[in-house]
Amino acid sequence: MPSYPDLAESYKRLQVALESLFHEQDPDLTVSQDDDYPLLVLETSSDSAGFAVINGTPEATYARAYDTFKKLYRKKHASWRDCNLSFVICRSEDKPASDAFFGSLTTDVYFCRKYVIGLPKSIDELEQELLRLPFLPFPEGRKGVLVRPPSAQTLLQDLNVSAALARQIVVPQEYSAARIVDQLLAEKEILPPIQFGPEPVMRHQVQPVERMRVRKVEINAFRAYRTRQMFDVDADIVVLYGPNGLGKTSFFDALDYLCTGRIGRLCRQRINQKRFIDFARHLDSSSREGFVSANLTQGNTDCSIIRSVAEWGTAVIDGEGHDRASTLQFLTSAQWGPKKARIENLERLFRATHLFSQTDQELLMEFSQNSTLAPDLVSRMLALDDYASGLSKAEAVLVNLKKRITQNHQLNVINFSVRVCNHN
Repeated sequence: MPSYPDLAESYKRLQVALESLFHEQDPDLTVSQDDDYPLLVLETSSDSAGFAVINGTPEATYARAYDTFKKLYRKKHASWRDCNLSFVICRSEDKPASDAFFGSLTTDVYFCRKYVIGLPKSIDELEQELLRLPFLPFPEGRKGVLVRPPSAQTLLQDLNVSAALARQIVVPQEYSAARIVDQLLAEKEILPPIQFGPEPVMRHQVQPVERMRVRKVEINAFRAYRTRQMFDVDADIVVLYGPNGLGKTSFFDALDYLCTGRIGRLCRQRINQKRFIDFARHLDSSSREGFVSANLTQGNTDCSIIRSVAEWGTAVIDGEGHDRASTLQFLTSAQWGPKKARIENLERLFRATHLFSQTDQELLMEFSQNSTLAPDLVSRMLALDDYASGLSKAEAVLVNLKKRITQNHQLNVINFSVRVCNHN
């Protein structure tokens, strides 16, 4: 085992690097010195992690450090039981002979997830090593949060583009590029003045928000589920496995319906509620029986949501009815100003994860052929396809304008030549 002064210096570097990554946030970082092996302990609202510096004889040193971490967990069980638990092994010596042992640790998921990182002397290099850990913040300093951008239309309006022109630019089928140019040339729509210099201040500043976590789902008389079924999904990763017809797709349909009031894969065309009820309810049940509910947690706040098959436009959150836009704005933590965000943008944000389902496997065709993902697919994955659509339309508008400028220039040259000929 290394001497404690060596460990103390290593843990000090780790602490400095972690504090730098968390920026202005204030995680609880302490070095436990009263146990068999010193550990650096990181505690946040969602994660608890132990960092152990390992060198010398790795097997024996790791065993002591890991036992210390498990003892610490027993002491802190009341406060740690709802946190994501991780144990990080920091290799102070890079000896190839130990690679197999450290590699075996990362596949051991018993009790907690385990990670192995290097322990370079440089703080900058150490920060890069730490950023490999999935529970640490991104370089911008986000801790366990999601940052939602405003919709593309909202962004344009923040830049003083009129609401009508913003919609024409962003919505794919709203206006063609040529029609937008016609509107601008006829001065039916006025472009805002171009501002050079510092970036403009957005009216809708986006703040980090806590993740919304689904803990329990209940389904009754909906799609494949005739009787009430309850699912415990309080985990970082949930895998549904079973033969065809067991209800896996119906489970995702239920989540989609609970959150959006629709089933995306079945509502791609306009549909009325009566028609929807016919295929949403279980065949042997009435619409009054069918519902989907869930228990959710955001930070330290618990809530419940339920949506009846008979009332697709209303979800009841903690006993209070909410329309589709309010429900989605709540679930996606979309902080886009006092006005409700557009319902289609919220649906798009929710369904950004519905990319690799059994009905959309063709999305992976290009990846299997050349190991690339199409830009439109990446835009969907990041819920930024309204930005992609707006950029594409704006580029088409510029191309159309350049074409007209060229045509106008050529026409002026011809007119000038005609006047010269007439004069002569």
